[in-house]
Amino acid sequence: MGTKIYLPTFLLAIALSFALAIVSKTPGIHSTPGIWLTILGLPGTMIGVWTETALGDNDLLFYVTTALANWTFYLCVAKGVILLKGRLHETSRTQPSK
Repeated sequence: MGTKIYLPTFLLAIALSFALAIVSKTPGIHSTPGIWLTILGLPGTMIGVWTETALGDNDLLFYVTTALANWTFYLCVAKGVILLKGRLHETSRTQPSK
């Protein structure tokens, strides 16, 4: 089921984490781009902040955790969309046409 979605979702999660790292160091996390990137990566950002708070103040830990959590989230969403699309296609084939 959809093994082609692993790489694009991983690249999206990595790109978002890199962009967040760059924006947080240059214009700042409270700038407009920083706020938007934080919102776009919300599941990973929340888990990254929680992990960083629990295990110590380490930026690398935050960004790695953010990327992995976002990848997991994006992968689950993509698989859910593929599954729903398949089920909708299947039900449209099995229903008799009028």
